[in-house]
Amino acid sequence: DDTDTRCQEIAEGRSLDVLEIDAASNRGIDEIRGLRETVKYAPTSSKFKIYIIDEVHMLTKEAFNALLKTLEEPPEHVKFMFATTDPEKVLPTILSRCQRFDLRRIPAALIAKHLTHIAKVEKVKIDPAALYAIARGAEGALRDAESTLDQLISFCGNKIVESDVLSMFGLTARAQVVALAAAVLQGQAEAALRELNDLATHGKVVWGPADLLRAIPAFGPERIPREDALHLVFNRTIEQLDAYDRLDGLAGEALLDVAYQRMKLVLDLAGSALAFAGMHATSYVERPAAFARLLAGTPQLAARLPATFESELERAARAKLDPSAEPLLPEGDAASQRAWLRRRIVDGVPAVCAVLVWELEQLTGARAPLDVLLTRWAGATSPARRLREWVKLALHPNRAPLPVSPLRALALARRSTPRALLYSAGALAYLDLARGGASGLTEIAALLPLAGRAAPRTPVAARGAVTALWRWCIRNN
Repeated sequence: DDTDTRCQEIAEGRSLDVLEIDAASNRGIDEIRGLRETVKYAPTSSKFKIYIIDEVHMLTKEAFNALLKTLEEPPEHVKFMFATTDPEKVLPTILSRCQRFDLRRIPAALIAKHLTHIAKVEKVKIDPAALYAIARGAEGALRDAESTLDQLISFCGNKIVESDVLSMFGLTARAQVVALAAAVLQGQAEAALRELNDLATHGKVVWGPADLLRAIPAFGPERIPREDALHLVFNRTIEQLDAYDRLDGLAGEALLDVAYQRMKLVLDLAGSALAFAGMHATSYVERPAAFARLLAGTPQLAARLPATFESELERAARAKLDPSAEPLLPEGDAASQRAWLRRRIVDGVPAVCAVLVWELEQLTGARAPLDVLLTRWAGATSPARRLREWVKLALHPNRAPLPVSPLRALALARRSTPRALLYSAGALAYLDLARGGASGLTEIAALLPLAGRAAPRTPVAARGAVTALWRWCIRNN
């Protein structure tokens, strides 16, 4: 609320009830003892007194231990917020008393959309290619992107082109990267070396033996492993589960991020099917047409997909290439947008199931419902691979997010690998969203190596367990 005096004080950095501490320069036990003395005092005007400790992992062990008592029994008027880029260095006794929120990089498309708005307000003419170059160079950090845009306006005035951005970041133009990659994939050594020479001449140094590219065999779409294509669908499916349960309380940019993931699901379903068939199209411009050709030759897949999928794929491709052309969210307040996104995530179930069934039928050689196909596919892994992956999981350097039962893990090791079981559980949990209930709860719980007290007893708990274990042993593996 811009009219609230307390909000204004916080925004201007003069609130007495919001204190930010840099742990990198205040990392000792003496500073923490001083903090413990100040937490006793009530807030001056707000309901709570907020302590923000930045780079909290820089605190010494003694400082953490001194803080522990306050965290265990904090005054009712005190809230602590810890920020860190290295959570593994925070003591487990501290982590166990905190709620953890992992912030992800902002997609380049969303950064470019935000920069477009800034450029419009500032009356700056900037090429779309330049916007995406800024977003790419920022690597998911909106503050860095805004800072770069500010510098470019200072140096270049009211007209900015892609070459201005590339010279600032030391990046390579997308067209050059595409040209070099195409030459490599097509085995055109002369063209590839010409592109390399151009990169080196303009300061983008790429060095190595002159005949290096000739030693690289051609890698066409037909050589993409079919299992990799299938894994892409599983990963996107579990991301949708995670997004569905994170929607409550989200607003603004966070809702745009969920909408972007839902749009990306459509593109990746088509991309997975094309890669599985050896017809992968890297260009989003070409993907709808390539997918239409695939459907023309595979009536089994075409019959299973929703009738609206191809038109949805075309819209997703347009939105990916030009975010301003296809709005990711409908107009309205945050509550109505959350409800719309929840419906959109559930509406994606038929298309996901269609692609999964089609790919699994070809891998297993059987025609059956999805749950049966998942069981056959998961059970097809070799004993050696199962042993290797379960041992690798047992040696995982990070603690499991939920209590794991060694006996359950041993029993599941006889069935399949942790990855295959989690992927199967994620697919069943996503299918359960469309059913609107707990019909698959028992089957999902049976695929997870959890101790009895941690076994999920509600659909929400099952989805939470799947996504937590997925992050632990697949995404962060």
